[in-house]
Amino acid sequence: IFTKFSFFLNRFLGVASSTLITYTVGLSGKRLKLEKIYKDIFAPYSFFTTAVVAFLIIFSDPVLYFYIGPYDQIIETNLIIMLFWSLLIPLYFGGNILIGINKHVNELSKNRFHQSLIKIFGLIVFGLVSPELSISLSYLLSSISLFSLLKLYKKVFINNIWAITNMHLKYFIFNLLVITLLFLTYYFLKLNVFYTGIITLIIYMLLFKRYFLKENL
Repeated sequence: IFTKFSFFLNRFLGVASSTLITYTVGLSGKRLKLEKIYKDIFAPYSFFTTAVVAFLIIFSDPVLYFYIGPYDQIIETNLIIMLFWSLLIPLYFGGNILIGINKHVNELSKNRFHQSLIKIFGLIVFGLVSPELSISLSYLLSSISLFSLLKLYKKVFINNIWAITNMHLKYFIFNLLVITLLFLTYYFLKLNVFYTGIITLIIYMLLFKRYFLKENL
């Protein structure tokens, strides 16, 4: 249960970033053009991801109860850890730009290999210390590989890594505030979590239309 959303995000990341290969073929050396393509796709993807993560963090208890009924606390803990790992997934976005322009592909492959090794190492270590949390903690630990990946992106098409991470963080904070207000409405009016989710979806469809079909937030 606690890995399904994160795996969905990873799959969505693969589908979304695969479109970059077509857009970036032949743009090797055109740094500003590559950065614009990256930002235009990253911004809505980041906004969408942080909104869903914020919703599941704040509504973790009612969502889990709605989905599986009474549950052990360890399941919610695993879910929260995986959600924080999920917050970092959008920052991996952009690897296929390197494939599209055929630059640093070996370094990209090495990074993904190192990420897998760290994940296996985490599974072994955390499996000995805390078996119930070993999967979620190993995924979170594997995010260490993100630092070298972002350095690689900066070398090729991102001029300011901090600006990208800062934008991602601002989206998350904004979405936390919006979802918190929705949660207070849900709590005090004693709404059904399913209908609250529908209301949230409608609100975010309007926000997406307002900010991303015209200009970035």
